[in-house]
Amino acid sequence: MDNLTVVVPYRDNRRAIEGLLDTLPEGLPLVVVDDCSTVAPPVTALEARPSTRLIRLEERGYFSGAVNAGIAACETDVLVLNQDVRLQGDWWAELEELRGEFACIGDGVMDHPAHPNGYVQGTCMF
Repeated sequence: MDNLTVVVPYRDNRRAIEGLLDTLPEGLPLVVVDDCSTVAPPVTALEARPSTRLIRLEERGYFSGAVNAGIAACETDVLVLNQDVRLQGDWWAELEELRGEFACIGDGVMDHPAHPNGYVQGTCMF
């Protein structure tokens, strides 16, 4: 998929992010944003992937701050994934098919009283 970077906010869960890395296509640009972890991300696993950048925040940004830092580091479309997501099936083809039609794709939450039109939560945000 051209013109796409995956952004993953990271905080203290090496095992989870290693599982996610196993489900991402090789060569896909990746930005991992370390949100001041006490357990460092798996640097060796990240360095083994081409087109990977690791950004460490100077102060806690929490999920939204880490996402914003990752997006700011990109010049492409962005797919935000939680560190504990595992992608299965033909997700890649589905995303590619929908990408030209929708500006926001992901794990939708509907019928929320504070968001009557719904919103896309952080599990998978494109």
